[in-house]
Formats: sequence, C-alpha cells, structure tokens
Amino acid sequence: MIDRAPRKKKRLSCEIVSNGSRYSGIAIDVSATGLFVQTNVKPDPGSLVEIGIMLPGNKEPVTMEARVARKKVVPPELLTLAHGGVGLALVRAADAYLDFVGEISSEHAEAVARVRATAGSARRQSGTGTSARIRSGTNGVNSSKRFRIHAVETTSGKRNSFLVSGATEQEASDEVLKQLGDEWQVLFIERV
Repeated sequence: MIDRAPRKKKRLSCEIVSNGSRYSGIAIDVSATGLFVQTNVKPDPGSLVEIGIMLPGNKEPVTMEARVARKKVVPPELLTLAHGGVGLALVRAADAYLDFVGEISSEHAEAVARVRATAGSARRQSGTGTSARIRSGTNGVNSSKRFRIHAVETTSGKRNSFLVSGATEQEASDEVLKQLGDEWQVLFIERV
C-alpha cells in the first residue's frame, strides 16, 4: 500500500465517466495517488470511474482509472463557500499525469517515484488518448471475462487502452487489433 502522497492545489479541467455517463469537473488538488474533483456527479465510495484530465501543454485529455475514495456533498445554499465533489484514488495513473505531479516539488517527485516503484512490471497507462470499449465474443454472444488491452500505434507512438469482453486474452487482443488495424500493437493485457 502506498502512503498518502502530498497534495497540491491546481485547477485542471476534467471529465468523469461513471456508469457510462460523462460529467464535467475541475480537479482542485492533485497528488501522485489521487485528486479531488469538484463536480455535480457523486458516485458512491468504492465505485470505479474513468477520468480524463487536461494537463498543461496537452491537446487531448489524459485518461486514467480511479476509485471513489470519498464524496463531499454540499447543500446548495453553501456552494459559494464550499465545494462539493469526489476524492479519487488512482487505480491506474497515466505517465503524463505522474510526470506533471512529479514536477511540482521534490516531495511530489519522491511520491511519484514510490508510485512507479510499486507498479512493478505492469507499466502504467500513458498517452493522451481516451479509453475505448470494444465488444467481442463468439457468434455475437459476449463472454463473461473482461480485459483491458493496452496498445500503441507504431507509427505515431500514441497509446490507448480498450475495455474488451472475450473468452480469452488472445481472443480479446485479436479483436482489438482487428478493429484498430495493422498500425497498432498490444503492449500488455490486464484482467478486469
């Protein structure tokens, strides 16, 4: 388990995807292990969400997976004084996000190094693309196993992840490559 990382107040535009719906928000603090997002959507603690965050200098949002650690509900009459939103614990942080946080201070850089050390051989998702969902299965019937396929476009270096249903890792990987084309290569596969 990673210790709680130092937080830094930053205002970054973002989008949360929860139960297939997209909601806008503003990240108002960031750390190597999580962030707090001011938003109207309040998924329950423990829920998995996808977050797309706009980092300075990036043209596309950086996509990550997070678990709702806490939610802060503020009565409407106090919204001008306090901000409601959700505290998110990163499940899968993008390299670009970790690089951004690591540049804040030496203390933040140390926290990022600890996060990356615990990642081991399972490299964290990087790049600026959004995650996609691809369905697969035999004879049009989806299998019960779900995989996250991490792939790279060999011509541009763009990386992306795809949530896929399939009977096996190989079937899920083949389906992604079939839909993406010859310019893409699978980096690694995770069971979801």
